[in-house]
Formats: sequence, structure tokens, C-alpha cells
Amino acid sequence: MTPDNSQDNNNNQSPCPRLNYKANPALACNSCRQGKFKCTGEKNQCQRCAMLGKQCWYPAHKRERIQREMDQLVTEANEYRLMLELLLSRVNKEDAEDISALLFKYEK
Repeated sequence: MTPDNSQDNNNNQSPCPRLNYKANPALACNSCRQGKFKCTGEKNQCQRCAMLGKQCWYPAHKRERIQREMDQLVTEANEYRLMLELLLSRVNKEDAEDISALLFKYEK
């Protein structure tokens, strides 16, 4: 009588965990996106990241990202305005007039 090889093969193979995917997750986490894997879409930690012990994070929504970029641009513009105001006292009269005209043009 020959031993049943199918039973031995099943014992040697480790079971592959099945991930429960949402129908259509709105957004994949960055780890899944970079590896081009399908993401399960849980917000705290997706199943793939939890299984692999990876940090799971999602990119900001477009509106939040645009607002953050706009805030950065306003901050930079204010810094340039301050620099130009400091330069007014250090440059010759002709350049000072140009700087003043520029500041007046973009005054809030």
C-alpha cells in the first residue's frame, strides 16, 4: 500500500491568509500603492500592512493637499515681502522706488 502523498504535501505547505477586500476602496495606502498591490482599504491599518508589520498611511485628500500648498505659498510671499521691505533702506533711491512700486502693486 502506498502512502497518500496529497496529505503530506498539505502538511508541508503553510496556509496563505486570505485578505478581505472592500468592493472598491477609495484610496490605497502608500505601501500598497508603491508595491502595486491591491489594498483592503482600512483607515487605521490595511490587512496587508498589518500582516507584514509595515507602517500604513494614506495620502491627504486633494483639497487638504491644495490648502496646505496654498498656505506654504502665502508664507513664502510674506517672507519675500519682508525681505523687500528690509532692502528698501539699503539700496539706492532708484532701486528703492522700484521696490516700493512693486510692494504697492501687490499690497493686500
